[in-house]
Amino acid sequence: NDASLLSLFSYQRFLINYFNQAAYRQYYKTEPYNPQSFTHNLHKLRLIETKVKDEQVESFLLTRTIKNYLANSNDKKGGETLYDMYMQRIASDDNKAEIKALYEANKNIETGKRIPEERVINSKQDTISLRSLIKKPTFIFFWSNTKKPQAKRSQALAKSLIQKYPEYTYLAINVNDNYQDWIDTSKRYDFDLTKQIQFADRYKEIADDLAINSLLKTFILDRKGFIINAHANLYSSNFENELLEGLNK
Repeated sequence: NDASLLSLFSYQRFLINYFNQAAYRQYYKTEPYNPQSFTHNLHKLRLIETKVKDEQVESFLLTRTIKNYLANSNDKKGGETLYDMYMQRIASDDNKAEIKALYEANKNIETGKRIPEERVINSKQDTISLRSLIKKPTFIFFWSNTKKPQAKRSQALAKSLIQKYPEYTYLAINVNDNYQDWIDTSKRYDFDLTKQIQFADRYKEIADDLAINSLLKTFILDRKGFIINAHANLYSSNFENELLEGLNK
């Protein structure tokens, strides 16, 4: 309940870990620990509302919790329940607007919907539609020059995955870099230029449309561009299972 400490990352981590463990103690006899599950986040929101008296601390924790859940869950019904809980409790209009925008963006990328029709630029500087590039099952990930180690690791992992699962291909979307920096980096590290694209429009607007909150976000699509999973993670130990599940749909 000490808002003066909220600027400290260590205090934020303490609060988040405390409530993750407190939430798990509410359901550990019936389900394994899963900080992304509906059960976990339902208990977590309730505990925050009960235990935290300071409005700023409560706002921070509630907003952080719902944002993380909405950005990583395909549970439409669960997301609606937690969203309604959040909106009834939170006082800040700014926080409400931020979470409402994320909630609405998630509706654009629900499982079973086609990937939104975004304009992209290929390595030859042609402007084309994202959907037009989807010819077979595809996973899409994001990278930036600001995080080169992650970029190199992602590209190498994607190459190895399509060798293992040739039914798939991938698209690597560069964000926030200018054209020349993007191309120079791609050539320097021998990224496959046929699979490299950039958004043609402002990244922030695209990020809002696609609910992109992290470079770790990965989309899995079927051969017609319909979304199988909009909240996958290329680095997850479960990612290969999600690719296999996608082939069976």
